[in-house]
Amino acid sequence: MNEVPNLPVVIMPVEQLKQMIESCFQPLRAEIQKAKEGRTESAIRLEYLTSQEFMEATKIRRSKMEHLIKTNQIKSIKKSRKIYIPASEIERYFSDPTIK
Repeated sequence: MNEVPNLPVVIMPVEQLKQMIESCFQPLRAEIQKAKEGRTESAIRLEYLTSQEFMEATKIRRSKMEHLIKTNQIKSIKKSRKIYIPASEIERYFSDPTIK
């Protein structure tokens, strides 16, 4: 026959056991939720830049950026009072010789 090791047995109410299990998994669930939220934000942040981030990446000033937007040399999206530039426009800014 199989021998059962001599282990202690704990008897507790089911509700107490559920609470104990929940308290163990609660921090893990919180970390998973933070990771999900962070991933969504970073995916969006990689897709679009604020005008300030675009100016810092391309080393231009606001007047130059406004000129590029006004003459349709770079794509932009205006939402409320904020201007967003697709991240792909940075590469195009440096590689397209027609952008001045």
